[in-house]
Amino acid sequence: MLDTSMIWVPDLSMYNSRQEMELNREVGPVMIRSSGKAYTLFALEMTGHCRPNWANWPYDIHKCTISLGSKRYLGSTVNFKFYFEKGLYMDFILPDKEWELIATNSSRNETRFGPDNDTDAEFMVTLDYDFTLRRHASVYVASYLIPGVVMMILSLGLLWIPSDKVERTAILCTLIIMQSLFLQYLAYKIPTNGDTTPYLVCFYRDCLCLTGLLIVETLVTRSMASWASNPPYLQLIFQFIAGNRVLQFLLISDIDPKNAAKLMEAGNDEGSSLVTTDQTQQWRLLIDIVNRSMFFLLVPVYLLLSVSLLPLNVSFSIH
Repeated sequence: MLDTSMIWVPDLSMYNSRQEMELNREVGPVMIRSSGKAYTLFALEMTGHCRPNWANWPYDIHKCTISLGSKRYLGSTVNFKFYFEKGLYMDFILPDKEWELIATNSSRNETRFGPDNDTDAEFMVTLDYDFTLRRHASVYVASYLIPGVVMMILSLGLLWIPSDKVERTAILCTLIIMQSLFLQYLAYKIPTNGDTTPYLVCFYRDCLCLTGLLIVETLVTRSMASWASNPPYLQLIFQFIAGNRVLQFLLISDIDPKNAAKLMEAGNDEGSSLVTTDQTQQWRLLIDIVNRSMFFLLVPVYLLLSVSLLPLNVSFSIH
């Protein structure tokens, strides 16, 4: 066994490190065999470069690369090669509590200086190691993804509660506060050095806007319940709905049967008007129709948000 100060050690550097790193300084004692080959082992921590892509967080997958080579000598002087066939020895890898190693790749590359057909041209050798990492997402799914889906379903269910109920307004205000807090915490939790906006952030952002729309709709319809006027367009709306079987089934099937009967009568009698002694009942009937319409309008919108913005779990196999 010889100390590295007694023999020549080729420089081995990491090209894509944030800090200057010469790995040959970390080399331990060197063993020289009778064949003239020298062997050494060294253990060190290297920080490679990853191309971040947080779009599918918390199911995000990152590819990290470590490039090794010589900064002083060309390939004709120092020709690095893999000792193992695949370039990596994975038997002693330790699992990480946050990341899972799902794929590895190693390659030896030569960069020639001069024409490609010139066999005598100088070349530089680099050893590139690629590591594909996937985040362990079970905790984040339970903490961020599932609550977002529950709040989405709750927002739809509130449309079946009358607008004049205090519970509806209180729950909507609670939802908008919770969604704002989730957005703030996601902005703190997810790194911002990626060039894409995470789908989960966009999902909470759009759900926050829709919840705000529901609050406005609730306040407007609550004020409509006390209106006593009888504008002409009100009768036209009732007659149009009563004349369409699909709209009758979707919008008035669960409404008070007395009001529904009056609505049907108005639609079946051409040129007639909806006669009632209490004008506010017409507005309450319209409020119920607006709430049903909002429900059937928001169902496909929320489904579209879920399909396009909720992150998906992409499976990989290690090789």
